[in-house]
Amino acid sequence: MPNLNRLIAKIYGQLPLRTVLIVPFVLQIFAAVGLTGYLSFRNGQQAVNDLVNQLQNEVTSRIEQKLEAYLIVPHQINQTNLDAVSIGLLDLNNFQNTGRHFWKQIQVFQGIGYISYANQKGEFIGVGPEDNENLAKLTIDEVSPKTQGKSYSYATDRHGNRTNLFGVKFTSGKAIQKLSRFLLAFPSTTKAGN
Repeated sequence: MPNLNRLIAKIYGQLPLRTVLIVPFVLQIFAAVGLTGYLSFRNGQQAVNDLVNQLQNEVTSRIEQKLEAYLIVPHQINQTNLDAVSIGLLDLNNFQNTGRHFWKQIQVFQGIGYISYANQKGEFIGVGPEDNENLAKLTIDEVSPKTQGKSYSYATDRHGNRTNLFGVKFTSGKAIQKLSRFLLAFPSTTKAGN
């Protein structure tokens, strides 16, 4: 122990008093500033991570709300149509009125691209935009015995009435029957007036 005291005294004895007083204060200042900087950095990181988590949760919540609202509309349309058929307001065998009914629904439910009905006999009625560039102009598309199995596309006026035939496509009844499995909005046992 006496050797250690002599060593410390020898080192400090050779240093100027100014250095002996200034170095410990400078070291304390560096330690305090370094610790404060580190703690500030950690707090900043934590605050940023919390903000990112809040933002992600908010974005996820909004996407879920929009998606839910978007996906519920087709079910609402189907249920409305099913109810209209069951109380006799919509006759699925009358394609003239069904086409106009679908046209009115597209006006009410903005954002729906196409509303259609197909049955097991290969008949089809649908309403949607004329083409991808002209979403405002709606057409009524029909495949029925009246069209001899061809797909007729009719332009419509501002009330949903057919104005003129502007397109005819050849389709097979079998293709419509296959499609009807996916397009049917109504159970096949549903009959108008039940």
